[in-house]
Amino acid sequence: MKLKKNWKPIIDKFMSKLTVWKLKTLSFGGRITLITVVLSNLPTYFLSLFAAPTRVLDQRNFFCRDFLWGRLDGALKIRWVSWDKIIASKDEGGLGVGSIKALNIALIVKWWWRLRSDSSLLWSRVISSIHNLNSKPPDYFANMQIPCLWKNMAGVKKEMLILGIRLSDFIVKTEIGNNAVWRCSLSSDGIYSVNILKKKIDQLIPINLEKIECAKEVPNKVMCFIWKARMGRVPAATTLQKRGGGQLDSITCGYCDYEEECVNHVLAKCSFARIVMEWVFKWCDIVAIQFNSVVEVLDFAAGWGNCPKKKVIATSHMLQDTLKYLEG
Repeated sequence: MKLKKNWKPIIDKFMSKLTVWKLKTLSFGGRITLITVVLSNLPTYFLSLFAAPTRVLDQRNFFCRDFLWGRLDGALKIRWVSWDKIIASKDEGGLGVGSIKALNIALIVKWWWRLRSDSSLLWSRVISSIHNLNSKPPDYFANMQIPCLWKNMAGVKKEMLILGIRLSDFIVKTEIGNNAVWRCSLSSDGIYSVNILKKKIDQLIPINLEKIECAKEVPNKVMCFIWKARMGRVPAATTLQKRGGGQLDSITCGYCDYEEECVNHVLAKCSFARIVMEWVFKWCDIVAIQFNSVVEVLDFAAGWGNCPKKKVIATSHMLQDTLKYLEG
């Protein structure tokens, strides 16, 4: 399975899910959900048995990026945010899409964990006998001179070392009497989990973003927009001009015709944005205040404590109506 052609059925099945009609009918948040929930689970069986070639993983990421930013129909679209920030975990400030490479490594390591922790199983005894694992160090994976599936799976050990992770760092053998007990230090109960290692690998991506608290009542479409707006990565006139988004007649705000149409102006400082916020404040019976940036809006919402209703109002209603303005 080291050859790219062996993965063609998986790539073809993957591409069949990335259709133009889905691209045109789904919002940015909907595309994120499709990529995260559906597309990442398609090749799970193969990824749990074979170490995928880098070219296959890169092609999959390329298709996902194009689908996310609307480039499947051949039109050139702006990629507003780097892929590393999109796949980073939500705890690190990303969107939590997750790396397919991290999933591949975590799935294969689970086989190694079961080999060691369930040594009484027949397949475990067979593999241990073939590769003489009982006389080897705890982190020894396979005899690389023996051509077999297990040799291919052992390739993830090298990938983990490149990432600065060693199996012995989190999977530890403890002798209790005459029995060997294996524990995973990444989990509180000592049991290995694919999601735990996958999350650990995703957290290695340095993105330097603040985590945005998500209220379950806020639609994913709106939360994705807030995430991009906080970074200033939405199509206002000034950001389009910086990224070469076509020839603009003017970068002055089309509503107030007073200041440049930057992200903070459109969503916080513009008279249109402030009228929307005043309506929301009045509806909630709250004294209206003025904001000068998206960060100030989000910080104001965070200062409301743990009241779900107030957080929904501040992080959703204040920006959702302005989002309609940007889209329409």
